[in-house]
Amino acid sequence: MTSTTRIAICLSALALAACREPNPNAFYADAHARATASPPPAPAAARPTAATLCNVEFVDGVAFTAAPMPVAAPVAIRGWLGSDDGAPRNPRLLLVGGDGAVAAQFALTLDRDRPDVVRAYPGRAGLQRSGFELRVDPAALAPQDYHLYLAYDSAGGPHACDNGRRVRVSR
Repeated sequence: MTSTTRIAICLSALALAACREPNPNAFYADAHARATASPPPAPAAARPTAATLCNVEFVDGVAFTAAPMPVAAPVAIRGWLGSDDGAPRNPRLLLVGGDGAVAAQFALTLDRDRPDVVRAYPGRAGLQRSGFELRVDPAALAPQDYHLYLAYDSAGGPHACDNGRRVRVSR
């Protein structure tokens, strides 16, 4: 293996690790509940577990940054989602408005090969086809910033992933 190949592998692993920034305070109860970074008090059974095997990575091929990604027309949102306790059931992308309410949710199909994720998390089952690409049309959304969450159910109960990704819908 050449030093160039080793460097490329190391940079790929670092990029994957840096992209995965789950917020352990993420909260999601159901599609009609609030999803905020600072959840209101709730019984432990109602609170989802923070997910860590996930990432919302791109909007139309452009990587997310700290600033909200501008969105005015239909876009493709890509990323990946895995689970430590079996395949994620009912995977979905949530768009949460400034008031903390779920403004929209979209079912995800996890059908994209992600060999990079498998390499970054060796020994974890089910990550080979953990990728998704979803077409989102913001036409029905009010102009504002939306926080993106990945949510799913598994044998261990409900889970939510918060990578801090945001979009800004404008007209």
